[in-house]
Amino acid sequence: KFSQKMGEREGDSGEGKGALETSEFTPKALKTLHDALALTDEARVITSMGKPFKIMHTNTAWSRITGFKFTEAVGKTCALLHGPKTEADVLELLEESLARKVSTTVHLTNYTATGNPFKNTLTIHPLCNSQGDVVNYAATVYAEPITDGSVEPVAPEIHAAKLSTAHAWGALRLLGVNLAEGAAAVHGHEAREEAANSLLGNYEKVLLDVTSSSVTDNIEGKRVSAEHSTHVDQFLREVTRRLLGRLPDTSTNLELLDLEYFVDPSTPHQAAAWVGAAAYLNGRFQSQAGQSPGRDADMSPAAAAAMKAVMAEVSADAAAWDSLRLLLERGGRAQPQEGEAAAHSPAAHVEAAHKLISNHAQVLRDLTNVFPGRNIHGQPLTQQHLKRLPAQDRRRVDRFLQALSSRLLGERDIPQPQGNDEADRAHEAVVWAAAAKYLEGRLQSSADQKPGRTPDMSQSAAAAMRGVMSELVGGIGANPFDMPPAFTSGSTWDTLNKTYAAAQPKNSPKRLKRSVGRGRDLHSSFSNEKDAIIFTEARAPYKITHCNKAWCDMCGYSLDEIEGATNAILQGPDTDLSVIADLMSCVRRSEPACVTVVNYKKGGIPFVNQLQIDPVYDDNDEITHFMAILNETDTTPLPVACA
Repeated sequence: KFSQKMGEREGDSGEGKGALETSEFTPKALKTLHDALALTDEARVITSMGKPFKIMHTNTAWSRITGFKFTEAVGKTCALLHGPKTEADVLELLEESLARKVSTTVHLTNYTATGNPFKNTLTIHPLCNSQGDVVNYAATVYAEPITDGSVEPVAPEIHAAKLSTAHAWGALRLLGVNLAEGAAAVHGHEAREEAANSLLGNYEKVLLDVTSSSVTDNIEGKRVSAEHSTHVDQFLREVTRRLLGRLPDTSTNLELLDLEYFVDPSTPHQAAAWVGAAAYLNGRFQSQAGQSPGRDADMSPAAAAAMKAVMAEVSADAAAWDSLRLLLERGGRAQPQEGEAAAHSPAAHVEAAHKLISNHAQVLRDLTNVFPGRNIHGQPLTQQHLKRLPAQDRRRVDRFLQALSSRLLGERDIPQPQGNDEADRAHEAVVWAAAAKYLEGRLQSSADQKPGRTPDMSQSAAAAMRGVMSELVGGIGANPFDMPPAFTSGSTWDTLNKTYAAAQPKNSPKRLKRSVGRGRDLHSSFSNEKDAIIFTEARAPYKITHCNKAWCDMCGYSLDEIEGATNAILQGPDTDLSVIADLMSCVRRSEPACVTVVNYKKGGIPFVNQLQIDPVYDDNDEITHFMAILNETDTTPLPVACA
């Protein structure tokens, strides 16, 4: 059953509870972030101030109406409510109002998470600071389900797939053209931009063309089966991303990492779909009017050259990993190993290679993990002394893993560090050495190395991998376990070291203690996406009004589950209530406080929480909320320290 109209809970009725006709609907005026974050029965969503107007907060009423949990919506845009009958002209009017930074109300056809249409009376409120500057936008939603058949529902699985694709392509449109790497780097800015825009503006048509089942018009080459359209779409996005160039700084926007695609050898048909799509489009793109009679050129010759070069590079990456998968299935090369590899049995090599290839995606994510204090599964980091690599070097790390797998399987003609010039190749060599150094410290081959963790592989396989890594990286002039002076000094290593330092977790107790002071301002606290943060009202019983995605990831709850509750939801059998009482004494005195205490995630999972609480002030120096920063740690619980 579709949920109640905006702000109307089951059993509620009467004025003030949302039981109003659409024509009479008048939302509360929202002028500040404080107003918008207040607990209410109105369905509200808060976004960033500038494009793409990223969702930062949704309340329970909004989730009930739309069917999206906060964790499903945060970081995306309100386009996740769009569907086949969403009015494009109304969206244009809405965009004009946002550009002018004025309040506006529009009537829009939207869709729930399950594809059910509803008529949305949407009111946009610019939220300003004391200087009158717009810092966020809030929207209130008044929804009426469309049940008269005038708008057909969309099948849930189709709707979900279209939303995911549209969100990814929308994020690519916002990147702009940056410095490029690899094959794209030798092509001009304008050519790359034109090629990328040809995909950004026509990706649906290109996807349908590549996966068409038509035989009569299949004159350019063999198409890819429609059942692999998801893989083809990934290929088109990765080609577009490489044409656009390097991703911006991912440390401030981790979602950008989702725009970068790598072949996962354990995913059936992915590599073949990428190779097939590249082959088909290579013959399909037309850069001159006379190539096919009666057909206009798709793009200029320069843009077509850039497109084909990048497609060839992406296709080659896919083919290389697919070849390794096939080689692994055959048990590696039959010829004897040479060098360091000869000291270990063929079975040890194959076991190590199998671990790398079958877990390629996870190994790559682990090596370039950027989440502060957490591993790729959301658990606390236990080997923080190991230096992970910046996400910007993922492609270089991927080439290293490919070379390592090749050598383990007996290949002698293995890839070497790549680059467009000597400095670029030197940078990649350092990345390979650093990746080898990380894996050397990360490998576990016996249960007693780290109690409670399952060994990655046998001792013989681990020895084979370490030996091959040493030989592989030593062969390019860098020892992974003892960096020589040539790679530990100079601009290349210095620059990489600074990048590593910026990517390392900064969750030590010192960091928390430094921030204990007068308090926080509301806007900057609300905008913090990296720390696990939760907001409460400024008065007892301190009901929860907001939490960010990092908090949801750590604690397992979604905002729509905890709104209006208190932080007591994190308490359990081993929570020291005397410490909590001391903490609340600090809160009642409006003082910042820092404590380490045992808390519990959703499902009763205990964790040691290094907790900091600060009062949050508005521009008039009034306390509007209290904010807690959570930091999962292995530290022994400590008593409260009030400021």
